[in-house]
Amino acid sequence: MVEPTSATLYLVCLLPVVCIFTYLKHRDDRASLKFYNVLYLGLAALVAVNSIYFVIHSGSILSFEDRLVALLHVLPALASYLFIKSIKLEELVPAEGDESEREDERESGTHTMSHAHVPFPKPGQSECTGLFLDNSSIECEPETFVIDTRIERDLEEFISLISLAGKKAADKKLDLPRGMLIHGPPGTGKTTLGRLIPKLARARCVTLCIDVLKNEIGKAHDSIDRLLQELDEQGASVVLLDELDLCAKSRAEKGQSERDDTLSFLLHMLERVHSTRRVFVIATTSRPELIDDAVLRPGRFDRVMKTLLPTPKQRVQILLNYLKRCGASFTIDPEGYEQVTDAMSGAELKSVVANAHTLAMLETPDEDDADVVVSDQHISESIIRVVGERKKAA
Repeated sequence: MVEPTSATLYLVCLLPVVCIFTYLKHRDDRASLKFYNVLYLGLAALVAVNSIYFVIHSGSILSFEDRLVALLHVLPALASYLFIKSIKLEELVPAEGDESEREDERESGTHTMSHAHVPFPKPGQSECTGLFLDNSSIECEPETFVIDTRIERDLEEFISLISLAGKKAADKKLDLPRGMLIHGPPGTGKTTLGRLIPKLARARCVTLCIDVLKNEIGKAHDSIDRLLQELDEQGASVVLLDELDLCAKSRAEKGQSERDDTLSFLLHMLERVHSTRRVFVIATTSRPELIDDAVLRPGRFDRVMKTLLPTPKQRVQILLNYLKRCGASFTIDPEGYEQVTDAMSGAELKSVVANAHTLAMLETPDEDDADVVVSDQHISESIIRVVGERKKAA
C-alpha cells in the first residue's frame, strides 16, 4: 500500500491527460489503443483501490486534510475510467498485424482483412483466395492530383456520406449513394484519390483484385456475398475497383464468354453492395467510353469525379513536393519548369524526380558525409528521358 500524498495526487492527475494523448496518437491503430486502454484501466483501478484501502485502514489516525487528499486520488482515476469506456473501438480503423500474426491466422484458417475476418482456405477447400486486397495502410499523396474545382463539393459530400454510414447505419439501412466513378487521363491520381477518400472518411479500403477475379470467377461468385456481409458488419468500408474498364467492357462485341462472366459477377457485386448498410464502391478508369452501359446506369455510380492534368503552377508545386520527399537537397529554379513540363501528369513528374535523384546519386562521391544534391541539369535530363519514353509508348 502506498500512502497517498499531495505529490502522488499531482501524478495521478496526469493519468486522464495521458489517456487523452494516447487516444489522439493511436486512434488509427485499434490494436495499440486497446492495449493502452487495458493498461490505463488497470492503473486507474489500482489507484482507486489503494486510496480507499488507505482511508479505511488508517482513517482513525489521519487528519481531515489527509483523508481528503487520499479520496481526491479517486477522481482522476474515475475520470480516466469514464473516458476509456467512452471510446468505441469498433468504429476505429485497426492497424496492420505483423507477419507472425498473419501466419498464425493462416494456420488456424482465418486471415485478417481490415476489421473483417475472411476465411482463409485450408488445403482441399475450393475458396476464392485473395479476392480483396487490404489498402488501409497504403500511404496516399493528396497533393499530387488535381480535381475540377466545380465538383469539389461532391467529393466532400461523398466523404461525409461514408463517415455518416459508419456512425449511424449500425442498426438500420440508410438510402445513400453508394458508388463513385473517378475518370481522367492516365497518371492524374485516380487510384490515389480512390484510396484517399476512405482514409479521410476513416473507413477501410479494400481493392478487388481483377487478376484473381478473372482466374477464379466461379469461386468468386460463391464468396463475394459473404465477404461483403463481413465488411458491412465491421464498419464503413470502401471497395476500390481500379481500372474498371478491364472487367466491365461493353457487351456490344459478342463471343467473349470470359468477359461476360466477369461483367456478370461485377453487376452482382454492385447489387449486393447496395443491399448493405455501410459498404461503398469507388471505381477508377481512364477509358469510361469502354464500360458497359449496365454498369454506369443510374443508381450504381451516383457520383462522377474527373481528375485533370495539372496547370503550369500546379506542375511546379507537385515537382517541389516530390523533391522534398526524396530526401535529397536541391538547387533548382522552380519557375523555369512551368513550360518544359507542359502536359505532364503527376505520375510523370514523380518519374522525373526519381530519375533526377538517381542521376544525382550516381554523381555523388561515395563518402558517408556526402550530400546528394539535385540540380537543374539533373531535372532537365530526366524530363528529356520521360518525354522520350512517352513518345516511344505512343
